[in-house]
Parts: sequence; structure tokens; C-alpha cells
Amino acid sequence: MMHIVIIMVLGMIAVCLFIFSMRDTVKRGYDEYEDRALDQIKQGLSDNLLFVDPKKLFFATLLFSLLIGILFFAAYGLVVAGIAVFISAFLPQFVLTHLKKKRDEKFVYQLPDCLSTLSMSLRAGANLARAMELVVEQQPPPISQEFAIVLSDVKMGLPIEDALTRMYVRVDSIEVELFTSAVAISRSVGGILAYTMETLADTIRERLQIEGKIRALTSMGKAQGWVVGGMPLFVVYAMYKAEPDAMAALTNEFWGYVVCAVLAVMGLLAFFMIRKIIDIDV
Repeated sequence: MMHIVIIMVLGMIAVCLFIFSMRDTVKRGYDEYEDRALDQIKQGLSDNLLFVDPKKLFFATLLFSLLIGILFFAAYGLVVAGIAVFISAFLPQFVLTHLKKKRDEKFVYQLPDCLSTLSMSLRAGANLARAMELVVEQQPPPISQEFAIVLSDVKMGLPIEDALTRMYVRVDSIEVELFTSAVAISRSVGGILAYTMETLADTIRERLQIEGKIRALTSMGKAQGWVVGGMPLFVVYAMYKAEPDAMAALTNEFWGYVVCAVLAVMGLLAFFMIRKIIDIDV
């Protein structure tokens, strides 16, 4: 009995020494993860013009991941809890990326009306900077916010072409590139900028109409992609509820994990192949 106690004590001492020796490595890994996560969150907040403290959002994400892990571990076990924690850890980046995408799409849809406003202001005798001020005053966000940043850069001494190029970097779309190129070419070689803005507005409107028709025609294909991706999960869940003993091999044996991994990879490939087929570039 004394030997067992001594072995247990020595084992606990060894575990404590191992944890103590690894503290620097763990701390360094955590610091690297925190710095990388904070940089991504800062970039996402900056892209969406959201004035939130990145550190508060980061620690809220850690707390949320911890709670999700505890709940899923109590309900479904270690494997599902690990997957849930992994997904929740990247939730802020996913949400910020989604918001950035929606913001850029809204900007592009507002761009034709903005160009029409610029064209009318230029025809009325205003210069380009004053026309942009009217856009900031009359147009809704996010396009008013972006042009306000452009005007702020111009007031700080940046050439208007460079300020528009920085806007194109923030809003990466072919429509903004066309607008930036049109302004740069017109100011360098001359031309009627008001007519250019009006023509460009009509062109972008037609492009957006065609894209809308394509999205409507391919909506069924997108729905099929979601069905193909989600149907295996539904079937596995239904079979697990109907025959838990037969399905237990998928989570209790090595080859069961292999089969699950193969099925997951094949399902993802089918999903992305369908998405690629229906992704038509105008």
C-alpha cells in the first residue's frame, strides 16, 4: 500500500513539474494566438467601421467558447465539445467577414445613385470635391462613410486619385475600380467627367441587374448545395436515434472515425463543387 502511495505522489510531482516546465511554451503560444486574433479582429472592426474595443471582444469570445465547451461536453461528450469550441473560437472573424461582405455589396448597390449625384453636381458647376461633399450629405451609409474618409484624406493633403485608390483597397470590387480608373484618367488626360460618371452609372446599373437575374436563376442550385451538405448529417442523426447500438461504432472505433472523416470530406467537396458551378462571373 505504501508503494502505491509513493508512486501516486511521484506521479503527481512529475505532472506538476511537466506543467511548470511547459508554462513558458504555453504562455508563448497563447500570446501568439492572442496577437494574431487581435490583429484579425482589429482589421475586421476597421473594415466595418465598428468602434468596439478588440480586447473586450476577444475575451468575450474566449468566455463564450468556454461556456459552449462546458455545455456541449455535458450534453454530447468530448469530441463534439472540441468541435464546438473550435467553431466558436473563430466566430468573431466569421461574423466580421460576413458583415464586411454585406457592407461591400450594399456599397456597390448604392454606387449608381452616387455617380448620378456626382454627375448632376459636376454639370451644375461644382468641382469633384464639392460633389463628394454632397454625396456625404445626401447618401446613406456605407457610401457616405467611405466618401467622408476620401474627403478626409484629401484635406490631409493626399491627391484625390490616391484617396480614391485607398477607397478601392477598402472596398475591393470591380465597380469601385472602374470609378477610380475613370476619375484618374479623366483628370490626367481631360474629358467631360460628368458624362463619364453618368455613363458609368448606367453601366453599373445594367451589370447589377444582370447579376440579380443570375442569382435568381441559380438560387435553386444554391439550395441544392445546402441540401447536399446537410442531408448526410440529418441521415446520420436519424439513424443514430433509430439504431444507437449499430451507429455507436462510428464514435467508438478507429475505423468509425475514418469513415466519418471520409464522409465529411466528400460532402464538403460536393458542396463546394456545386457552389463553383453556379458561381457565374459577369
